[in-house]
Amino acid sequence: MNEVLNGGQEQPLIYLLTAADEGWGDVVRQLAEAGFTVRCLARCDEFLAAWAETAPEAVILDWDVPPEGATEQGAFVAPQQGRVQAVPVIAVSGRDDLAARLGAVRAGGTHFLPRPVEAGRLAELLRVAGNGVEPQPYRVLVVDDDPMEAAAMAEILFKAGM
Repeated sequence: MNEVLNGGQEQPLIYLLTAADEGWGDVVRQLAEAGFTVRCLARCDEFLAAWAETAPEAVILDWDVPPEGATEQGAFVAPQQGRVQAVPVIAVSGRDDLAARLGAVRAGGTHFLPRPVEAGRLAELLRVAGNGVEPQPYRVLVVDDDPMEAAAMAEILFKAGM
């Protein structure tokens, strides 16, 4: 799953799925300096073949210039069938509206970043998203005069995962 460096350290493999080469050079270089191996893929068939060969730690999807088929509903769900832990898919877009975010989620995206992409922030997100740590639920203290109302509120918050 990871490429091994000469020093014995593992570098997490990241797939960058984009139809455009420009604009990603600095980000790829900075991610490499942060300890990631980034493989750029321009077509979905290349992506699926690479995934079948070696599953990545995470996928970065250029939502503005995606390869054909990458934005279809469930595009990143099929390659993950049978996996114990889902691979995070980070969509990056110049648009920061609800339609772009919803489209990324429908395609199987787990995270969304607006442009311009800060490589440090992206590297931190890759570290957090790729380590399999489950997010902890919020802790909420419900204070109310009426015990019935407090219980109802607590039930709603519990069902929401808090």
